[in-house]
Amino acid sequence: MDADILIAGGGLVGNALAIALGREGLSVIVIDPLPEATQAASEFDGRTSAISHASVKILSAIGAWEPMQPHAQAINDIRVCDQNKPGFVHYDHREVGSDPFGYIVPNHRVREGLYAALKTTPNITAMYGQKVEHFVANDHEITATLSDGTRLQSSLLAAADGRFSGLRDAAGIASRVISYQQTALVTVIDHEKNHKGLALETFFPEGPFAALPLAGGHQSGIVWTVREADAASYMAMPDADFTACIQQRLQGESGAWGNITRLGKRFSYPLKLMHAEQFYAKRFVLVGDSAHGIHPIAGQGVNLGYRDVAALTELLIQQRRVGLDIGAESVLAHYQRWRRFDSFSMTASTDLLNRLFSNNSELLGLARRAGLMAVERMPRLKHYFMRHAMGMLGDLPKMLKEVA
Repeated sequence: MDADILIAGGGLVGNALAIALGREGLSVIVIDPLPEATQAASEFDGRTSAISHASVKILSAIGAWEPMQPHAQAINDIRVCDQNKPGFVHYDHREVGSDPFGYIVPNHRVREGLYAALKTTPNITAMYGQKVEHFVANDHEITATLSDGTRLQSSLLAAADGRFSGLRDAAGIASRVISYQQTALVTVIDHEKNHKGLALETFFPEGPFAALPLAGGHQSGIVWTVREADAASYMAMPDADFTACIQQRLQGESGAWGNITRLGKRFSYPLKLMHAEQFYAKRFVLVGDSAHGIHPIAGQGVNLGYRDVAALTELLIQQRRVGLDIGAESVLAHYQRWRRFDSFSMTASTDLLNRLFSNNSELLGLARRAGLMAVERMPRLKHYFMRHAMGMLGDLPKMLKEVA
């Protein structure tokens, strides 16, 4: 064996899995076609991640949170409203304790933190500029052939190569894919007023608009969902016009951000739902977006991936401690049972939310606003949603309980 486990994809989830397993004594090879410098650059990925309270515990447990924490902004308040019309929900973190709901961290800072932890973790070999071209598994091992012809053998291959995973297809795992006919426009704005940790999500007929607080108080990440057919026009707008559109969508919120003083680089990402029908094949397992790609409406995509990491790590460590095969089908089936309901329920709920809010129906609009006002006036239901936002519902894997 060249390693206990091969991980194809050194992104936000793949590297976290490598660190978690390497710290527990398993030998790991991470394979990624792009060099570290490319992936860690701010120009590579303009998105931000909403790191839930539970995910912070996972990243802390593997030593990756400390290097990214200086770039993290606490989410102290969340405001959800419908087209700036009457009826909203305001979540205050103080209603559920002293901890914030989570943190907003630019994706390139998350990558930097993971790379920093990766370099100080034993038992990990990183192979950049390579990709797994094909693989074959038998009862004892899996052999992966890389793009340069190198052959690697291990007990298990984990695919963390994204929602359009070629390895998932090569393993014969079917998936359900739905195009939302929507595109997320992403940028960073500077604004005159301090956001004080406020995150906004406003629903418009074409899709949700989010302003996410960034470190420093006077920057926010914008995630603006538009119709796919309109995305090119928005991307081609002069900066002044694009800024005016964002300013207009912020005006209804009591001027919490003030005037926009600078507009950052724009990025666009087509939005699709993807959920794999199986999470494993013979000596092969899916983690992160390779298993489930969801709408960003609730900001929970990467948090699902980190829960995959926690669950798979715990199962593989248990198997190794008793001297058994970490690639055994029984282990992978257990992983699927553990993770499938969580991922499917989150996929379904975000899909439903997007369909419920992204429309022009006045009748649905009245129902939405009535529902928001009802949640605002029902403390117990509101408390449930706040704990859900923190990722603290249900049983946590042991690696979370140890740092809780």
